[in-house]
Amino acid sequence: MQAMRKNICVLLLAVSLCAVATAQVDPLYFVRSSNQSLTYQPGRPAFRKAYFGLGISNMNLGFGSGLFSYNDLFYQEGEYKYLNVNRLISNFKDEKKSLTSLDLRLEILGAGFSVGSFYVQASMNLRSETHLRLPGEAFAYLLEGNGTYVGKPVHSDFSVTSLNYLETGIMLQKTLFENYTVGIRPKLLSGLANVRTKEAYLELYTDNEWNLHANGSIDAMVCMPDMDAFKGGKAGHAAQQLFGRNRGFGMDAGVDVVLPMNFGLSASVLDLGSIHWNPESPSSFKRLTAGVNKESRYYEDGYLTFKGLDYDAINKILNSDDAFENLSDSLSQLVSHELTDGGEAYTTRLTPKFILEARYSITKNQHVAMVSRTDFYEGDARTALSLGYNGHFASFFDVAVMYTIRNTFGYNNTLGIGTNLKLGPVNWYLSVYNLNLNFDGRYYQWKDLHHIGLQTGFSIAVGKRDVQKKDKDED
Repeated sequence: MQAMRKNICVLLLAVSLCAVATAQVDPLYFVRSSNQSLTYQPGRPAFRKAYFGLGISNMNLGFGSGLFSYNDLFYQEGEYKYLNVNRLISNFKDEKKSLTSLDLRLEILGAGFSVGSFYVQASMNLRSETHLRLPGEAFAYLLEGNGTYVGKPVHSDFSVTSLNYLETGIMLQKTLFENYTVGIRPKLLSGLANVRTKEAYLELYTDNEWNLHANGSIDAMVCMPDMDAFKGGKAGHAAQQLFGRNRGFGMDAGVDVVLPMNFGLSASVLDLGSIHWNPESPSSFKRLTAGVNKESRYYEDGYLTFKGLDYDAINKILNSDDAFENLSDSLSQLVSHELTDGGEAYTTRLTPKFILEARYSITKNQHVAMVSRTDFYEGDARTALSLGYNGHFASFFDVAVMYTIRNTFGYNNTLGIGTNLKLGPVNWYLSVYNLNLNFDGRYYQWKDLHHIGLQTGFSIAVGKRDVQKKDKDED
């Protein structure tokens, strides 16, 4: 039992290192005076002659869940709150809502400078992207009851994909003929932690005699840093963890074109590349396999078969002094698992992203744009379409508003707001995005929130570039 808990803790630690991503456009994409816009479009002409990022003060965090909001989980009648079972069942049955994601980016170091029509910028970022797909139909089965499922097997696949790495890149940008700018950012990648399911499913079945049959399995690879390498001042071994044998290469590229009559176009491709994970690296490699326990007294013909519930046994477990341990022991009798060391080398690709923008300059300081962003997951592509506005006010304040018509989770109407406050050479930028627009009684209903994104940080930026004639009067 103790070994089982240790193995579960190892897996949970690996998953806690994960993160996963909402495919939306950050409002700072529209803030032309912010250096953060170059993250999404390396072909956009850099606004300042020199830039320096102040360490990890630059953070971008995004979270999205199509399944759960406050109102999806609870409803209130009078003074009491209840679990919103009907709404959860509806969400679990909607396949497009089964994806939950978290995305994290921390800029550890960033510095750039301009030389004529060239601009060079070096950066190091900690990146984390995680995607969790739940077995929605099976969960709906458990919540709804098996009355409508008699004789109808329910098979639900689920998956966990988490990629965590250091990204070190150098962006080179060149402006041609004042109106054409191209940029590339080759990146060296150092894999830190990775979790991926090779196969995972849950199957439920109620026969004509109302017996419940359950089956399922999971086969997952887990790679994470050897935490002992960071203890006792083992600097050399710790460096191997960060820049060791789990290496890869990536590329960002973009192009920006200024057209006549105040129009413009831009396109960028981000995160083309992959990481090769080597079991001989200092990292810890584990393989988790789990399935139904064939030694269980409930095992019968490939399924765990329950012919009615043993309420006395359940009450005994729940009412005991050590209910959690007894419940864990009972589950271990139903499910067998094995967490083994080592594994074969494998390669994981990044999640490529394609961004296309068409814009119009109302005045030299007011711009509107339409932007589409498509994220290419394995076996799936999801597109978000947004409308954006960027306004330049005085010499110290920029604001951007982003309205997303439809996001990657299939929800309509989300809002984002971003600002860049310039206090001399110090820039403070802040954006909040992926906010569901649901106004009831003239107040924003945060309880229907499914997604949220936040980016904030500080940087030092000086001088103004004048590679494009139409920008010369802006500051």
